[in-house]
Amino acid sequence: MEVVITGGADRYVNVYEVTRNMAQRGSLRCDGRVIRMCALPPAPTVLCCLGSGKSITVDARSCLPVEVFTGHTDNVLDSYIAKNGKACLTCGDDKRVLVYRM
Repeated sequence: MEVVITGGADRYVNVYEVTRNMAQRGSLRCDGRVIRMCALPPAPTVLCCLGSGKSITVDARSCLPVEVFTGHTDNVLDSYIAKNGKACLTCGDDKRVLVYRM
């Protein structure tokens, strides 16, 4: 089963099952707008950078949060995930780069 995951200024991460009608599978309300998303190896986990200074990982099957990363004081603008999936780094408007163990 294939899914499409969206996020935006409405503060929701939405998961849709790829079908003829793109049926929505789930929705998760975040405490900040979703600025950036990237897939974690192995899928179906997605890292979401939020406008609240947090980053969260979301399970695409259940649309539930897996882990929350804190430390930024402003928008989290971008992220990078190590190829082995064991660490990620984020950068934010607060001019800091943070590294997290996954």
